[in-house]
Amino acid sequence: MLSQIKYASLTTDLWCNAKLQSFLGGTVHFINDNFELLNLVLATKEINEVHSGKNIAAWLGAVLEDYEMSAYQIIAIVPNNGANIVNAYNKLKEKHGWNHVQCAAHTLPLRLKQAFDIPQVASAIGKYYLLLVHSDYD
Repeated sequence: MLSQIKYASLTTDLWCNAKLQSFLGGTVHFINDNFELLNLVLATKEINEVHSGKNIAAWLGAVLEDYEMSAYQIIAIVPNNGANIVNAYNKLKEKHGWNHVQCAAHTLPLRLKQAFDIPQVASAIGKYYLLLVHSDYD
């Protein structure tokens, strides 16, 4: 089925469990002929090698090959913000011309933290929060 889709996007994440084992997951997202959005986990792989961009890019390429997907089917890549994942995607973007879209779930908390580090923003948010907590509104 995957070899027949026209366009897809790819997301990945790299994480460690409580035993400090590292895992890399890859998910493909596409719209089928019935206009349904499908999200399929392609693989979750324990990573015992160095977590370099080069190794991650090679692993993702191998996963696509396992599913007989062409790199030309991927139009967008959405990585987490880890430097090694971004490096892997930069390599893949350069090689295949993929578009890069930042992950909102990984980016928003970073931007909020940056905003809260600005004293004026922290002060304004704090005052607004106090107004909500102590208001007469339900």
